[in-house]
Amino acid sequence: ITGDIQGKKIAPIILLSLVENAFKHGVNKNIGNIKIDISFEIKEDFLYFSVSNPMPSIMNQNSGKNYSGGIGLKNVRKRLSLGYSENDYNLEFEEMDNIFIAKLKIRVA
Repeated sequence: ITGDIQGKKIAPIILLSLVENAFKHGVNKNIGNIKIDISFEIKEDFLYFSVSNPMPSIMNQNSGKNYSGGIGLKNVRKRLSLGYSENDYNLEFEEMDNIFIAKLKIRVA
């Protein structure tokens, strides 16, 4: 966590859903030591949040399929669109070396 978070607010549950997704798909569906990285940075009027987790082992075996997320991630996108204007947030998902990364840039109040 970096930056001044004092008095900064965003819509409730948004970050929780992204963290839950990392544990559901990164920990619950893998065996052994699992690493989940969470980054939380305030710069000026924006929060830059990211969470990364290993892709589920089952998905790794089917490398030809692209993972786009389930209903939880779609709900996050919908909550953002209902509560914020298009210029106030950016939500991206990417896969790199069998790691799923969710990145959110959101305006703080």
